[in-house]
Amino acid sequence: LNAALVIGSLLNDILNQTLKPDEIIVVDSESNDETVVLSQAYPLTRVIAIKRADFDHGGTRDMAFHASIGDVVLFFSQDVIIRDDCYIETLVRATLHEGVACAFGRQIARDDAPLFEKYTRAFNYPEQSTLHSAHDIPQLGIKAYFFSDVCSAYKRDAYLAVGGFDSPVPTNEDMLIAAKFLHAGYQIAYCAEAIVLHSHR
Repeated sequence: LNAALVIGSLLNDILNQTLKPDEIIVVDSESNDETVVLSQAYPLTRVIAIKRADFDHGGTRDMAFHASIGDVVLFFSQDVIIRDDCYIETLVRATLHEGVACAFGRQIARDDAPLFEKYTRAFNYPEQSTLHSAHDIPQLGIKAYFFSDVCSAYKRDAYLAVGGFDSPVPTNEDMLIAAKFLHAGYQIAYCAEAIVLHSHR
């Protein structure tokens, strides 16, 4: 929504990756700026327009997932900055391990972020990669389900096997599907090497 100031940078970052995407889908919920026009100018990119009132964190992502063709489907928030050109390759490689359903990258706060944003990013996204399974739930509690669609990748067959995102879901669709994966016997990968800059003021 109204991503004209950032969408070009994100699409350039995606198109300049070592592992190129087969397609890029931009879901636009009635932007009032040049988001759609700018997005349509990029190769491999198509825009799916929805009504703003119809946006739902679970349902909209599920719709986009089913509109995609990849064996591994990545999600990005419009305002991330991908740190290097190996991001997609790193995240996709993590999903290819046996039993892994999904993977998510590390978020680092921008330099201009408030201190609490920097602290929460540092706490939630450490420098070490991890692999979680249902066996980790007693030790980690709710943190076993921690996952973020700001920068994530899903294996298509695993996503379909658990029924995809729930809907309607106003927030935390990522943690809810993470719980479904763990309880279905899958693992979740956190890739500290796959870095994006992301924070809010």
